[in-house]
Amino acid sequence: MIDDAWLVRLRVELRRTGVPAELSEHVVAEAAGHLRDSGEPALTAFGPAQTYAAAVAESLAAPRAVTRARAGTAEAA
Repeated sequence: MIDDAWLVRLRVELRRTGVPAELSEHVVAEAAGHLRDSGEPALTAFGPAQTYAAAVAESLAAPRAVTRARAGTAEAA
């Protein structure tokens, strides 16, 4: 079951948290595909859209933070 309202909220929340538009659309498409294939309700599969968007944004920020930290370490050497 695809919950269009949940997907709209996810898209809005992803953009609000700073996820780039192209990546936001990819995440929404992947979520929609999962919902379509599994038949699960969005809340069961992913939780609230705001919470899921925050988790996605955090996971995307983590690799950037590691890259910045490594760059800082290289500059200090």
